[in-house]
Amino acid sequence: MVTYRLSKPGIVKQPSVGTGDDEVSLPVCWACALSSWLEATRGVSWSYSSIIQMFQMYCNGNALDLAYFGEIANSLSINMDYEEIDRADLTFDYVYEKMFPLAGTSGNHLYIVMEGKNPAHVVVAYGIQRDNTDYIAIMDPLRGVLAAPTLSTFRNKATGFLIGWPRR
Repeated sequence: MVTYRLSKPGIVKQPSVGTGDDEVSLPVCWACALSSWLEATRGVSWSYSSIIQMFQMYCNGNALDLAYFGEIANSLSINMDYEEIDRADLTFDYVYEKMFPLAGTSGNHLYIVMEGKNPAHVVVAYGIQRDNTDYIAIMDPLRGVLAAPTLSTFRNKATGFLIGWPRR
């Protein structure tokens, strides 16, 4: 077993309305994950609500319009490189290479948009493990937890992924 792990990102749980069976999460995982990612990569503490306010022009209500993701990623306050990949391309080697691109560096927490759902869902990845089964360590704002699903289970939750990492 080989484990590659960065510092755990802060847990930012997306808010919900209602109770019990009527509880519905608000579509702000993108901002919650971005808050966690910014803290982990830049040491910047911004609340998800301040991120929504800052990028309101790229939202439908509070949900991010992915057509404008480039504007957010390229803003001076975010400064993120990114690419879109198909489900089949989200492999152990791909995640490892994005997370640890240069020997001797501290590594990159990854901002991962799971596409193909409406709405899309966003998590922050901070580790990868190779064993008989590969695992990916994530912060999931929907449940407000750190989790380590198998990479194959995670890969099958979307048809494609938008992967972001800090621009250096």
